[in-house]
Amino acid sequence: EDPRRSATFAALGLFAVAVLCARLGRLLFLLDLPVTDDEGAVRFGGEVLASGRLWAQLGPLIDYVQNRFLFVGPDGKATSLDWLGGQLLWTLGTLLGQPDLLFALVAALPVLALVRFLSARLSPAYGLLGGALFLASPMAFALSLTSHEHLGSRAFLGLFLWLLLDAEDAAQPGGSPQRRAALLGLAAGLSLG
Repeated sequence: EDPRRSATFAALGLFAVAVLCARLGRLLFLLDLPVTDDEGAVRFGGEVLASGRLWAQLGPLIDYVQNRFLFVGPDGKATSLDWLGGQLLWTLGTLLGQPDLLFALVAALPVLALVRFLSARLSPAYGLLGGALFLASPMAFALSLTSHEHLGSRAFLGLFLWLLLDAEDAAQPGGSPQRRAALLGLAAGLSLG
């Protein structure tokens, strides 16, 4: 049996476990509800953007909405002031009809990237161990249950690790280092959200 194929299946299995933990954990423990003010602002902003608008008229409803990270004008129109990346994730999830599943997938992406990165740098066994340790981390696990904008930052950090390996391959003769370096810089910048 090919050890690389076995390691790939194990990595995909770990990714599936990460998605399942995030999705079921959010459903069972958080009841698919935002738990922080900024998470509520991301959801609000994403749903407003999904409606094709930048503002929502709240009027007297403003007293019943988590509004700490919202900008509310004197006319009662509100918009989110939270990180646009998280709002765009929620927008895409709303348009697809599965925002909670999308956030579970985004929460699991760093697991896959970490497995690939450590497998390439050390060995497939270390890659799987690193992915499992990430998944078992209480902080990573708890954050994975949310639709917090930091999941996007974490996913872009995982993309950075993925692209770092690709950029090193592109630095070999015949590669395209400039384009890869630009993508690597973009992923690093977006991870700072």
